[in-house]
Amino acid sequence: MKNARKMLERLGLGTLALAMALGLAACGKKDPTPSDETDPDTKEETTAGGDGELKPNYSGNTYNYDRFRILMRNQSDYVNEMAVEDENGTDLDKKVYYRNRAVEDQLKIILLFDKQSEDGVHSAVQKADKSGTNTYGLVLNHGMKIFREISTDYYADWSTMPTINLEASWWSQNLRNSWTTPSGALYAANGDISYLSVGAANCMFFNKNLVTDAQGTDPYQLVADNNWTFATFFESAEEVGATLKDNGGFGYQSQNDRGPMDALYATGYPIVVVEKEGGTASYKLGIDNERTITAMDQFTKFVNGEYAKQEKNREVARANFTTNTIAYFDDNVSLAASTFRDMEFGILPFPKYDDQVANYQSLVGSGTDTFAIPRNTTEEFRGCIGDVVECLAYNGYVSVMPYYYETLLKGQAAKDPQSLKSLQIIHDTLIFDLGHYLSPGGIAFIATDVAGGKYSSFANALEHFKQDGGVSDDMKDFWLSK
Repeated sequence: MKNARKMLERLGLGTLALAMALGLAACGKKDPTPSDETDPDTKEETTAGGDGELKPNYSGNTYNYDRFRILMRNQSDYVNEMAVEDENGTDLDKKVYYRNRAVEDQLKIILLFDKQSEDGVHSAVQKADKSGTNTYGLVLNHGMKIFREISTDYYADWSTMPTINLEASWWSQNLRNSWTTPSGALYAANGDISYLSVGAANCMFFNKNLVTDAQGTDPYQLVADNNWTFATFFESAEEVGATLKDNGGFGYQSQNDRGPMDALYATGYPIVVVEKEGGTASYKLGIDNERTITAMDQFTKFVNGEYAKQEKNREVARANFTTNTIAYFDDNVSLAASTFRDMEFGILPFPKYDDQVANYQSLVGSGTDTFAIPRNTTEEFRGCIGDVVECLAYNGYVSVMPYYYETLLKGQAAKDPQSLKSLQIIHDTLIFDLGHYLSPGGIAFIATDVAGGKYSSFANALEHFKQDGGVSDDMKDFWLSK
């Protein structure tokens, strides 16, 4: 496929070493080892949304304790949300552990997790596609890498999978709307199968003590009044920043990628818009409009101004926020229950550009797990895949996600009722933008490049991408033809 090598090389995928030879096939026999371990807090009839009659679309088959191999990254965050193998971890780990045992018990299947580096997962996908059928039943990786592999036809269309009910509440409907191709195919998915589908959403944390001490504007009230906008955010950050400046503090800190990317969506426009008329699909740049251009130039001026700073290193940025020298900082909402748990913080959605924008925009970053199903699978095995994947998602919906969202985030990590309201806003406004995950021509990073000074203005950056032709080529080759 034209430009495929170029697309892979952009993410450093062209020179990856091949993965180690694969051992067992995805569905191979194992001596039956039925488990009697169940989550004592989970009741089958209870669902996260109160839909007591909503049930998964199982075939009713069982699989004689076949092995079902799942390929995934080996970083601890992703292992903990998917592949917990004992009961000795946190309460959240136990929820994941019991979820997996419930799937194994119901389907008479053995889940095996092949954990590799991010690049190792990509190499294993390539090798499995060439070496034989049914090697893996499910692949989890960085969203941008999954989308590069979609562009080179490694994955199956989820809408053709038996028993997966993509209209069910445990699958993200926003994602379906964004990622469905012009032909109606869906090559990747997410939802309650992954608690980080919420945890990786971006929010605005703020240090309540610093804002209170500065007698600054109450950001909670601004959210309540539908007036939490760029103008009021900049004003509040500058108010607090003025009191911190002499001690080396700032009103706002942006981690190099995250802040500009959040700002890019604040006007409510996606990076690309796919349109179809008759049998012909086309696209346009959704961010090529005066409101987005103005918003990004305002944000760039602010983040490079006196009371804000940019930090390239993510871990340094997070550490900075814990030192009581940063008033506002946008990051994954999951940090409320981990890194920032002992701080006196508040949670807000990232501000809208102005009060004319209908909804806040809560980007789920592409670094979180994105789920795909290998194409090189038999029809019989796809029946097994459909049951396992649907069962994992449904059990996440009834047990893991309610604990993560309602108990851990809202019940334990949130410090006040206003943060609870903000969490609900974030939960209800998750976006999985196609342009961010596919990044045709590298345009997902346009806001970062503008804020970092690579371009003199957002309009100048847009003109570069239009003249370069990479966005157009990649959209034609990797999406519009799908």
